[in-house]
Order: sequence, then structure tokens, then C-alpha cells
Amino acid sequence: MSRYRAVIVKTEELDGTVIEQKWAVYDSEKGIVLSDRYDLPADAEKESTALNKEQEARESTAFEELLEDLKGLTDEPEHPSHKP
Repeated sequence: MSRYRAVIVKTEELDGTVIEQKWAVYDSEKGIVLSDRYDLPADAEKESTALNKEQEARESTAFEELLEDLKGLTDEPEHPSHKP
């Protein structure tokens, strides 16, 4: 599931009358709705897609850095590339 999703945000009176209805982006990891509001669902979807792509790029970079750090490490003390 994607971390960021487009959601509809409604402001209502206590009797259920809708005062305002806007689109926003929900961060499922933090459980919050981001502060920007959009009139069109396509705008919120576009923003959530961009945020998801940024998140995936950060995760991919972090994974590649981890693999690079682990390259050459071994648990065998007699192995020439063993790093205690």
C-alpha cells in the first residue's frame, strides 16, 4: 500500500450540513492529513503520487547505501576481508 493517498476532507455542521468539501493528502505512516487542500481530486492524487515517488527514491537510496556498507563483510575471521 502507498504511504500517501488522496482523501476527501469535509467540514460539517453538527446537523450534518456540509460547509466545505476539499481534497487533501493522507500520510498513512504518520496517520495525519497534510495541510494543503485541493479543489480537484486529480490535484490531490498528483501530489500523493509525487510524494510516494520521493519516498520510494529515498528508500531505494538507503537500501543501496546499506548494501554498499555490507559489501565485503563476512563472519569468518580467517577470511581476508573480515572486518571486526
